[in-house]
Amino acid sequence: MLLEHDLSVSPAARAAQIWRHREQIEREAAAQFHQLARELASAGNSELAKRATRAALDEQRHARRCRALVESLVGPDVAPADAPRRLTLGPATLSSRDRMLYAAVALGCVTESLSCALLLELKEAAVHPLVQATVAEIVTDEIEHARIGWAVLAAEAALRDVAWLTQYLPVIAAAAIADDVQPMAGEVELAGLGVLPRERVQALVAETWATVISPGLARVGIRSGGG
Repeated sequence: MLLEHDLSVSPAARAAQIWRHREQIEREAAAQFHQLARELASAGNSELAKRATRAALDEQRHARRCRALVESLVGPDVAPADAPRRLTLGPATLSSRDRMLYAAVALGCVTESLSCALLLELKEAAVHPLVQATVAEIVTDEIEHARIGWAVLAAEAALRDVAWLTQYLPVIAAAAIADDVQPMAGEVELAGLGVLPRERVQALVAETWATVISPGLARVGIRSGGG
């Protein structure tokens, strides 16, 4: 159970629990990028498949960095992160190529774009040296990971109509916020340890959706509404 709401627990311990959850998120992202790489290769896009494979390896490295940070904050005896969930992006009713596109948009265009915005803010707020180094490393990679999603979307949009994704966007956005954004928010006092205040997280999500995600999707005919 996460302890960020228990104010009797030290700030370091509360931050460690949140970074422990991020370790799980990074391992799940690694599996998702490996799957995306396989689907891109099957679709004949070898260059983007290579980039997705590199992204998967990045995410595995991020998980190790998160584990090192957790141990720095509370010691080596903390429980390991929960086992990664087996997440398959996209409804089973979609064709394999449509599910590949769904996954690229969900993982890169939405989740990684939001992650970039949050991590850039964390980079400015962090004061713990290992937090600073960890966030700086992760955010550099996450920018490339977001670009992979946008590149897949652009490549597919050049070949066919992708507006059908509009109907799935509320589900994609809700999953990204519930699984990847909200669990990484906490109290104001944890900002120096790599955890943004909840109010700031909400504002960044809204801003990123309005200025980055929504316009990018609109360029290829995907209507995102207010996010």
